[in-house]
Amino acid sequence: MFHIFRSRDLREKEREVDRVGRELFKQIAVFRDKCRSGHFPDGVFKERVNHAYTAGYMIGFVDEKLSKLFDSHTQKSKYAARVFTAIFPRSGVKFIKAKYEARELAEDLSHSKKYQEKVENYVDDFDTGMENGQRELGKWDEEEAYVPHKLTDFLMTGVIPQIQPKNPPDGSYAETI
Repeated sequence: MFHIFRSRDLREKEREVDRVGRELFKQIAVFRDKCRSGHFPDGVFKERVNHAYTAGYMIGFVDEKLSKLFDSHTQKSKYAARVFTAIFPRSGVKFIKAKYEARELAEDLSHSKKYQEKVENYVDDFDTGMENGQRELGKWDEEEAYVPHKLTDFLMTGVIPQIQPKNPPDGSYAETI
C-alpha cells in the first residue's frame, strides 16, 4: 500500500534484489524438480542443499549484489533476509546464519589437529562457493546473455566447480567463471 511513497531508485533496487532471489531459486528448483521426479536417491536433495558450498555460493551471490546496491549494513541485512526467506520460507535466514557461523567455527577449529582435516574441507568448500557466487553475479551483471549455473552444477553432480584463475600462469586468457 505504501509502495507509492518509495523513490524510483529504491523500487529499481528492490526489483534487482527480487531478480537475484528468483535466479537463486531457479538454480535450486532445477535440482529440486529432478529429485522429486526420482532422478536422485532420497536424501540427496537435503544433503547437497545443506552443503557448505551451497551456503557459500548463495551468500557470495547475494552479498555481491547487495554491496553494489546499498551502502547501509541495515539495508543489506534487510534485503538479504528478504531473499533468503523467499527461497526457504521457514528457515532461510536461520539456515544462512547457521552456515556462516559454522564456517567461522570451522576456521577456529582448524588449528586443532583433531578436527583439522574435516573443518578445512568445510572452510574450503564454503569459500569456493562464495567466490563462485560473487564471480557469477559479476558476470551475470556484465553480460546480458550469461546464465548463472554453478550452483545447479554442484547440486546436480555433487562436484564443487573449481575457480579458474583470472590470469593463468601461461599468459593465456581464461574464463573467470
